[in-house]
Amino acid sequence: MSIPGEISVSIVDLSSLGVPGRQQAAEILVAAFRSGWPDAWPGMAEGLEEVDEALGAERISRAAVDEHGRVLGWIGGIPSYRGRAWELHPLAVHPEFRRRGVARALLAAMLDGARRRGVELIFLEVRPTNAEAIGLYGSFGFQVIGRRKGYYFDTGEDALVMEAKLATADSPAVVDKQVG
Repeated sequence: MSIPGEISVSIVDLSSLGVPGRQQAAEILVAAFRSGWPDAWPGMAEGLEEVDEALGAERISRAAVDEHGRVLGWIGGIPSYRGRAWELHPLAVHPEFRRRGVARALLAAMLDGARRRGVELIFLEVRPTNAEAIGLYGSFGFQVIGRRKGYYFDTGEDALVMEAKLATADSPAVVDKQVG
């Protein structure tokens, strides 16, 4: 897939990248959240733990890799409600490759994978001050449905809860607005 800024990426299952991919994903997670939520994954040990959890059997974990096999970003999905609803967690793009379509490609792939599994609803939490992320999610049909008071333990800031309803075989209406 070619995305703006002349980056060509492939979206692959994160587990297929082995130890090097796992390491790169952890590095991206730590770097991506360093400025906005530094206490979430402050170091590689925490980053690797999160990656390992994201590679669980029931989860969706996808990575965007460039033509050299370098991981530029990754996304995960956590099932709940017997697999009918999923939490998007996390979405991380290396800071050098932000605003170049990597997150958009990852989100599209994750939603497609969830839809194929029969997932009806995707939800996530995002800081109210993260206008870029809110805009990205909104472009895929996510809507704000509530707030989690004091969600971010580093600042006490609330989180917006957003959700997108997905079309499944039983519900043909597609809510997300994917850009091709």
